Amino acid sequence: MFNRRAVGYEDTSMTYAHDPVPRAGQDGDTVGTAVRLAAAAAVLVGGLVHLQLYFDGYRNLVPPDPNLGRSFLLNGIASAVIAASLVFRRDMLVRLAAAGLLAGTLVAFVLTRNEVEVLGFTERGFNPAPQALLTLVVEILGLLLIAATFVPAIGAGRNLPLVAALPAAAAILLVTVIGSALWARTGTETTAAPTTTAAPATTAAPSTAAPAVTSAPGTTTATSVAASQPPGAATTVAPTTTVAPATAAPATTAPAASGPTVVSIVDFAFEEQTLTIPVGTTVEWVNNDAFAHSVVAEDGSFASENMAPGATFSFTFTTPGEFAYICGIHPSMLGTIVVTG
Repeated sequence: MFNRRAVGYEDTSMTYAHDPVPRAGQDGDTVGTAVRLAAAAAVLVGGLVHLQLYFDGYRNLVPPDPNLGRSFLLNGIASAVIAASLVFRRDMLVRLAAAGLLAGTLVAFVLTRNEVEVLGFTERGFNPAPQALLTLVVEILGLLLIAATFVPAIGAGRNLPLVAALPAAAAILLVTVIGSALWARTGTETTAAPTTTAAPATTAAPSTAAPAVTSAPGTTTATSVAASQPPGAATTVAPTTTVAPATAAPATTAPAASGPTVVSIVDFAFEEQTLTIPVGTTVEWVNNDAFAHSVVAEDGSFASENMAPGATFSFTFTTPGEFAYICGIHPSMLGTIVVTG
């Protein structure tokens, strides 16, 4: 008799030995797909922050190394490309590229906050705010999500069909291009220094002068009445009247308002890198940049707190000499005040 048990299929619902065992991370894994797409979003946000920083001022950081600004631009472009690739593909190489970008950016962040120069540049704390904190959060989150895709219980999910992947990737690139265009336009707008409004001119009161007898001032005129006298009568001549020329009141000029000498901070630079002033002059630094800065003398004679955009700091120089100073947040920003006696 034919033994169905002997050949290994007693029931049609049984799983045969040669059937593959379902595993998490295969094309049907929704959780893995969601994790991978969330990682793509984190990579994109980190890249957009770097692009915004580049156009908002970091592209002007030519000293100490022109590659510093370019690194922000390249980070933004690479982030957009990798984010779009993560939407399309679950390949290991794409995920490793994302992990490498995020890890490298985090390492640079930590180094620059610990007085280790990266391309000659350092930062302090979570400056610039809020971009620094936002970048730190999304990059740590993105790195954790990418690491989760290598866990067998989660996996990298499925490759999205073209009908869904193409619009998503196009949206990523479109957001990157539009954001860059807007930030580039905003970054070219310069902040004008505040204008000083002069005091209104004082208008002298109009002078009331007696009607001039003569056409030209200072001319002596005799008024003859002979024509009005009868014939033979003595001619009476009116006394000579000399009219003094009208003297206009001198214009009143308001004295120039005394105030500090202003040094504008813009585009990661002190506009007056070398300023010569006499003793007793007050210098006022105005932060017209989009990032926080500070003013710190190398000899310790003066120092400001961290100055948010729009903030000011003043110091009066009472002794002659040469005072070199830097930005305490960005030491590559240099300036010198020369005080003459």
